[in-house]
Amino acid sequence: MEARRLIDCSIEEARRIKWERGSTEHGPIMEEDPLEALYAEFADAINYTFAAADPNRLGGRQIEALGHIRNGLRAWAYAVELIYATAPVYVPTEAKFHKE
Repeated sequence: MEARRLIDCSIEEARRIKWERGSTEHGPIMEEDPLEALYAEFADAINYTFAAADPNRLGGRQIEALGHIRNGLRAWAYAVELIYATAPVYVPTEAKFHKE
């Protein structure tokens, strides 16, 4: 059976799938500080916005929208920096999936 593409799922379903894949691959203990991991994911996401802004694929408004997304990602990354600066040292714990 072919794996379902995350882009074809709701974001909550994509979160669950990613969580299950990560738990299977890495086990239940989150060794990496989640704040550091989150910051790294923002860095990846910003890089993806540049890669996605291909004028051979997207129009000007779509590329402009990616620029706005990029700016938002930078702001959220900065917020993580501020939280991290005052957070206690991370102690690896069992990670759990959280539903909203």
